Amino acid sequence: MSETTNGSEPAKPSGTILILTDDLMFGSRISAEARAAGFTTRSCKTVEKLLEVAPTLNVMGAVVDLGVAGLEQCKPLLDGLRALKPDLPCMGYGSHVDARLLGTARENGYHPVLPRSRFVEELGGIMVEWSNKCC
Repeated sequence: MSETTNGSEPAKPSGTILILTDDLMFGSRISAEARAAGFTTRSCKTVEKLLEVAPTLNVMGAVVDLGVAGLEQCKPLLDGLRALKPDLPCMGYGSHVDARLLGTARENGYHPVLPRSRFVEELGGIMVEWSNKCC
C-alpha cells in the first residue's frame, strides 16, 4: 500500500531538482513540471552557484542548460554533482545546432541529452519517471 497525503493522493517525493539556466521563462517551465511531479526546485544561473547550493539540499536530480554550462564546465559540473550523489540523474538540453556540445554532454554521462524541442515535449514524463524512481 502506498503512502498518501490526504487519503486519496499518493505521497509526493521529498527532494529538490536543481536547474541550471539563465532563461527565466524556460526555468519557470522546468520548475512547474518538477513541482507537478512532487519536487521542490532550486534554479541557478551559474555553474558555480549551483555547485555551491547543491550540498545544502536533498538533491534528487539536475536539469542543465548545456548552453550555460558550456563545453569547459560540462564535465566538472557533472563530476561535482555526482561527488555528492553518485547515481544522481542529470539531464542536459541545448540547441539542436550545437551537436558538439550535445555529444560532449552524452560522452560525459548526462542522460538524457536532448535538443530543446524534444526536451520541452519530454520534460513532464522525465520528471514523473524520476519521481517514481526516487520514492
